[in-house]
Amino acid sequence: MQKQHDIVIIGAGIVGLSVASLLTELPLSIAIVESHEVPSWSPEAYSLRVSAISEASKKTLAKAGAWSAIAQKRISNYTDMRIWEQAIDASESLHFSCKDIGTENLGSIVENALIRAELQSSLANSDLHKANITWYCPDKLSALQIFESHAEIQLQSDINIKAKLVIAADGTNSVTRKIMHLPEVSRSYAQYGLVAQLQTQKSHQHTAYQRFYDKDVLGILPLANGDCSIVWSCSQVKAEKLLQLSDELLAQKVTEFSQGVLGDITISQSAKIFPLQLLHSRQYVSERVVLCGDAAHAVHPLAGQGLNLGLLDAAVLTEVLIDAWKANFDLGDLSLLRQYERKRKGNNVQMMTVLDSLFAVFQSTNPVLQQARRIGMGLLNQVKPVKNSLVEQALGLKKL
Repeated sequence: MQKQHDIVIIGAGIVGLSVASLLTELPLSIAIVESHEVPSWSPEAYSLRVSAISEASKKTLAKAGAWSAIAQKRISNYTDMRIWEQAIDASESLHFSCKDIGTENLGSIVENALIRAELQSSLANSDLHKANITWYCPDKLSALQIFESHAEIQLQSDINIKAKLVIAADGTNSVTRKIMHLPEVSRSYAQYGLVAQLQTQKSHQHTAYQRFYDKDVLGILPLANGDCSIVWSCSQVKAEKLLQLSDELLAQKVTEFSQGVLGDITISQSAKIFPLQLLHSRQYVSERVVLCGDAAHAVHPLAGQGLNLGLLDAAVLTEVLIDAWKANFDLGDLSLLRQYERKRKGNNVQMMTVLDSLFAVFQSTNPVLQQARRIGMGLLNQVKPVKNSLVEQALGLKKL
């Protein structure tokens, strides 16, 4: 069966749906190919996977028509962040506060399923949108051929689609990237992330916590119902052992590792684990194909920047495409797509380098380096201009 569209988006995750929503101001025929149904969101139960959304990402989601509905349903703004290794009240610990940079908060903790649900809702209720959206779901990309004037996409359902442009937002294991043989740099962090939801004895007070110790990183994120979400990055062996523990024993381990910063802990939603890896595609674009989000890059979750980088990709890519369409340019032209690559690749590489370096520093068992990093955190905490600059970069208020 032959179909024709202007743009085909492979992947209906947050980044792919954001791209689709941002492009609906144009009278385009847009196809979305997704292998799984978009997860539902329930107001009764929290979703396990959450993200820290920066101010820059909020603006992108607002432009996509989703942020207002997200904010009305369930978000948790956090005003402070505390980072430590030996003790949270030690001179070497770090404290970031929104008051220091004159903002209302440092970001918002939001369930990934809620973001996807509201982006999908925005697409479905697009009375003011000009684009025509067609879903191929569940379906998968099986082949991709590039011609001078178009791309041909073969789906597993035997549907063949002709399009001017293919946007790959199909995640770290991007089928599109592999079919196009785009070179990549990737390596495992030799760690897994364990996520769970907790009830805590003490109030989180809208504060995010992060402890580095003995090669592990524990992030504790505040939720709107008073609970907290955790991401515990550790070796695969340790993650699997933690996953096998009863909720009571796991809660005890989290309480111990966090040094009881929030008092006694109970597990309110059982844990899951997932592998962590570094990935960067050496090319974001080729003729009539462009990568964005995790299809182009993946980072360690220690600073919560993965999704924010992907949403910046979506914002920049759609700006380039909208300007090109208004100028009557071919949306799949390689020279056009390279504008997006130039605008995003450098910033992504800088952020990935910073995060990878931080990971390496906190993984070191060298006692001299361990002492140096503790002293460094203490010094950074005292130099407010530098510390505040780091916060502004993380929020997307300032470029690297």
